[in-house]
Amino acid sequence: MIASKEHVFEIGLLEGRLKAAVSCNKSCGKRAGWSGRTAIPLNRWTHIAVTFDGRFIHFFQDGKPVESVPRTGKLDVTTEPFVVGGSTHISDATFAGRIDELRIWNSVRYKPLQFVNPQKPRKVGQTHQLFLDDELIASVNELQRIINQPARHHANPVLTWDKPWEGNCVITWGSVLYDRREKQLKIWYQVYKKFPPQGERSTLLCYATSKDGVHWQKPELGLFEYNGSKANNIVFLGDGSHLDTATVFLDPKPTAESKYRMYWYDAGLHGIRVATSTDGMRWKPIDGIVVKSGDRCSASYDPIRKKFNVISRWDPSSNPRTCALWESDDGLHFQPVGEIAAPDGDDPQQAEFYGMITFPYGGMQLGFLEMFYDRPIRKLNTQLMYSKNGHVWNRACDRQTFLNWGTPGSWDQAWVTPAHNSPIQIDNKLYVFYQGRSTLHYAEKPYGHIGSVGLALLRVDGFASLDSVWKEGSITTAPLLLDGQTLHLNAKARPGTVFAEVLDLDGKPLAGFTRDDCQPMRNIDSIDSQIKWRSGRSLAVFGGKPVLLRFYVQVAKLYSFWVE
Repeated sequence: MIASKEHVFEIGLLEGRLKAAVSCNKSCGKRAGWSGRTAIPLNRWTHIAVTFDGRFIHFFQDGKPVESVPRTGKLDVTTEPFVVGGSTHISDATFAGRIDELRIWNSVRYKPLQFVNPQKPRKVGQTHQLFLDDELIASVNELQRIINQPARHHANPVLTWDKPWEGNCVITWGSVLYDRREKQLKIWYQVYKKFPPQGERSTLLCYATSKDGVHWQKPELGLFEYNGSKANNIVFLGDGSHLDTATVFLDPKPTAESKYRMYWYDAGLHGIRVATSTDGMRWKPIDGIVVKSGDRCSASYDPIRKKFNVISRWDPSSNPRTCALWESDDGLHFQPVGEIAAPDGDDPQQAEFYGMITFPYGGMQLGFLEMFYDRPIRKLNTQLMYSKNGHVWNRACDRQTFLNWGTPGSWDQAWVTPAHNSPIQIDNKLYVFYQGRSTLHYAEKPYGHIGSVGLALLRVDGFASLDSVWKEGSITTAPLLLDGQTLHLNAKARPGTVFAEVLDLDGKPLAGFTRDDCQPMRNIDSIDSQIKWRSGRSLAVFGGKPVLLRFYVQVAKLYSFWVE
């Protein structure tokens, strides 16, 4: 330990890496574990600094920012003694080395680490730019930024419990994938019996297929026996122990024995395990756990950073629940990154982060954040988060709800959260499969949890939009480098209009690309509408020169833009 004050903060080295923890019990109800992974060289002097600004713990090495870890709250105040080179509560925490010129301030003296410089021009090409991202927007006038909730399918629930082995709860603590070669959807869903009959398991993993996402077939696979018969669709039992919250995805590094990967929580080993499969039905578990964590988990692969990710609770015994990240290059050997999302003072008092399902979209990572509201509410709905680097996450659009629980008396009145996969694009819609429950958390006898699977549909790029109800408004972007010739919009301008113009960095419209030159979207609803100017000139004339874009929106919704 380098320096510590019990129940306030700790700074130290663990296995050669700089670590820190802060305590915010009074403001956010929990104490975080150690965070940080910056390696500190041995046998030479290194200047280090750690700051906490109420939103992040920032780490500095030799005067340069090296790492930031999200941590929200107000630092607690206690009468505990301040200790240098040790701790009052950990007996073996004596620092093995030398410490010189230790200084403490009650304000932040170092400039925080900026992962993305908002003044640095952003290169915009064919990747669609979503208005979830605060750093994309320089200014907004007379427009509202709205989270667009997906529309529930009229046939919901589309998959429910109708087999003896399913009890009365089938949920997407599992995944839905679309096989484009076979042109069918495949679902791995969890059967959850909180109070199983004697001799039965409380959880099973089952498999079904569908051509349209609404009508599902549960094949008789003949793999596992239930009540003396193998005529069922059970594909996994958990390798001898209680399984929970499985994630299935195509292996990004497939082999002859591994087309699919599955990550799940093993209650017997108290951690996350891995299995592989050639067909998604016959699974080969790998011995041991890859992450020691809590039971609620999700997994994914980030194709941008080429990392396998697991998200679970940092400390299973702590309250409120928060989200932490582990990552790996090979999907087997994971390293902790730390806590990436936690409730803060702007959340309701009962709010906890039950889990998060992450996926790549629009050149960044999006996350379905499970907002659990503890007693007396005991319900869960879903918000959106986004990240540019997979480590620093932001709440989207002032924490508006993305997927809310259903109306009183409905099948999903208490619990709604999407499946462990990216939304699936089919034609011009995103299919969002989700679990819904009519029962509250801590469900009681005799039924326990009652749940099914629903389908909600969202416009492509439709997570958020800039809206004008009547009066015209405008949005001006941050500086951009336009890598292409034509500007494309995803917008609903029916019966309204959307104009576009190109500005220099001083905000002056550029000749030939002004609003007056623009041929606008008018009375059009399109996920891909090309904007043209009467001058006929191409955006290629800006060739590496940073510019601003300004959109004028009236009685319309603007979802995204890109350049081709």
